[in-house]
Amino acid sequence: MVTVEETVEVLNKEIIEPIKQKISRRENVQVSAEVIMKGVWLMRSTYDDYTTGHSYYNFYSETVTSFLRSNILPNLLRPTDDIFGLFLNQWEAYKNFVYWMKLAFHYLERGYIELHKKDSLSKLAFTLFKEEAFQPVASKLGNRLINMIEDYRKNPTIRDKELSSAIHSFIEIEYNNPQIKKNQLGEIKWEGVAELRSFYKTFIEDPLLERSTEYFYVAAKNLNLLIGTEGYFTSAIKLFESEEQLVANLLHEATLQPLNKNLKLQIITSFKDEYHLYKVNFNNFFQDSNIPSLKNLYSNFEGDENMKSLFLLQLEVYLELESLYIIDQGKSLEPKDCIKAFLSFIGHADKIVKKCFGNNSDFKALKESTVKKVINSRADLALYTALFSDELLKGEISGLSEEDLDLELEKLTDLVSNISERDLFFANYAKLLASRLINDTGASLDAELSIISKFKAKCGTALTDKLNVMIHDIDISKDLLKKYNESKTTVSNFEFNVKILKSGGWPEQEEIKPKVPRDIFTHIEDFTKFYINIHTGRKLNWLYHLGSVEVKTLYLNQQYTLIMSPIQYIILWNINSEETKLSEIKLFTELPVPYIKMHLLSFFNPKHNLLLKESQGKKIGENEKIRFNLQFESKQKRLNFIIEPKKKAPKPSAVVDDNLMKERKYILEAHIVKFVKSKRLVNHHDLLANIMGQTLDFTPQPEAIKDSIEDLIFRGLIRRDEAQFSIYHYVEE
Repeated sequence: MVTVEETVEVLNKEIIEPIKQKISRRENVQVSAEVIMKGVWLMRSTYDDYTTGHSYYNFYSETVTSFLRSNILPNLLRPTDDIFGLFLNQWEAYKNFVYWMKLAFHYLERGYIELHKKDSLSKLAFTLFKEEAFQPVASKLGNRLINMIEDYRKNPTIRDKELSSAIHSFIEIEYNNPQIKKNQLGEIKWEGVAELRSFYKTFIEDPLLERSTEYFYVAAKNLNLLIGTEGYFTSAIKLFESEEQLVANLLHEATLQPLNKNLKLQIITSFKDEYHLYKVNFNNFFQDSNIPSLKNLYSNFEGDENMKSLFLLQLEVYLELESLYIIDQGKSLEPKDCIKAFLSFIGHADKIVKKCFGNNSDFKALKESTVKKVINSRADLALYTALFSDELLKGEISGLSEEDLDLELEKLTDLVSNISERDLFFANYAKLLASRLINDTGASLDAELSIISKFKAKCGTALTDKLNVMIHDIDISKDLLKKYNESKTTVSNFEFNVKILKSGGWPEQEEIKPKVPRDIFTHIEDFTKFYINIHTGRKLNWLYHLGSVEVKTLYLNQQYTLIMSPIQYIILWNINSEETKLSEIKLFTELPVPYIKMHLLSFFNPKHNLLLKESQGKKIGENEKIRFNLQFESKQKRLNFIIEPKKKAPKPSAVVDDNLMKERKYILEAHIVKFVKSKRLVNHHDLLANIMGQTLDFTPQPEAIKDSIEDLIFRGLIRRDEAQFSIYHYVEE
């Protein structure tokens, strides 16, 4: 049976001494698994818990202590001009030795150490090095490292990896319960958590901060002021970035805060002394690529009110000029592209305020007031916004997550809430919403309801009530159509879909009354009887220019689905299999010729020429013969012939139509009568101030207010004072 003494002899001869020799010769240490396992097996075979465990634990301690005192300390404590290099060599040699010793003695960690509450093998060796080797050289080593950090600032390539390792040893040396391990790169490292940083703070951080003050002072004064404030800021930011890189590469992350604080003090002092001598112009700082730099810049000068005022002034100039440029460019763009670009810029402005200026209330207020000013600089922007929202809700939001959808709608409603002519926006929005609901071209009803809800929260109920009525009508129509289909007793291959639009709740619609073909008229008549039976006393006016019809072809080589308006279907129904004149279509349909021509044009499109005519081009003669193209072919199986109206914004002078002008007049008159009645007697100045304050959805024009006052006087609702022309009285009924 093997004894403890024999095991110790084998460990010394086959593991410990060979490792010592290789380390002393600076050779790569490699011990085979068989040799390590032999030592472990011998230790295990002689292990009887306390007695032999205690002997082996003491032997490990003596072995590590002997190596430290015989092989490490003599080298580490000898006089040298390169304490840095010497320390790294001895530190690595000691870690190497401890790593292999831990492997050879690791059987002790399976029971003995935990059972008897002994320090781990790693911690025993670690504590020994800290007390006998590190403490004696810490001051000298720290001073050398500070000098090297100063050299590193001038040349960041100087032994950066070795320098980082040496500095990190001041943190490692205070690890609580350290463990020595080999990482994936084959490097032997201490692992643990430093609960205190007294060694690092005493010998690295504090001396570095003290000596950095002079360095920062010189650096701040040497910033290149001759190339202007932007150059100064750029140089300042580079200085901050270089210190951040210094900390990231070499130091503990906690050092960055006091280091930056010291640097800020020197830069702010220098800037206060000299910035007023130079012309300030740093608009380029507000570009996306410079946001990180601008953020750093502002955070460094945040506490200085003079600097804050300078930032506010420059941001105001930047936002206004860039916004006006985008709006001006919008004259040559489609409305949706103009608003899309403007919203993108507002998002950029929000990013600047949030990321660079920490959502400071002064910067937020500045952004909002500047954006509002620009939004209302163009009379047609309200219409452009309505057209953009239509495109957005028709499909651009498809595929967006719920969170992204909410964000897009929030951006749009924020924009709308800043428009002074909100009633103009909502008048156009209502028309476009009606088209989406009638033609089923919207992305979803949920999206429509979501944006209306946001409009209501930001713009009030007066402008959104009609929109909710329209959505409600569509829901009611679905239920009504379901009941109608359930009531039918015969099966038809004609799918009939109806939407009931409540009169007064929808934008005004033109009434066109063509002569309807029998196949449609039967269904119209049937549904009308059904509806009147449910809603006695009501009347249905059919709007044939709205909606759509889907027709499947049976006369061509393959089947196509043709999508068209009801008017287009009525026109096609009256073209016979041979040839039909335009004048005959007019007779059959009872539609005006210009109206027929407009709805026929899409059928003559060269790409999808479903119809043929005698002449070339877009013009159609009244006696010109029209016939079906029996050779029609297309790669598409579904073809849409509905004519989409062009969405060009009218000239600013024509933006506000007669209906909207009438609504504005009603609102102005209501405000005037209400205020004069409440006061009984008011002067003209107070009346104007009240009207301007109460009218939130458009900007009342002086001429419109004057006309409303004159009209109310003419109708006997208010009167002028006989003695003072600027005084108004309420007329009692």
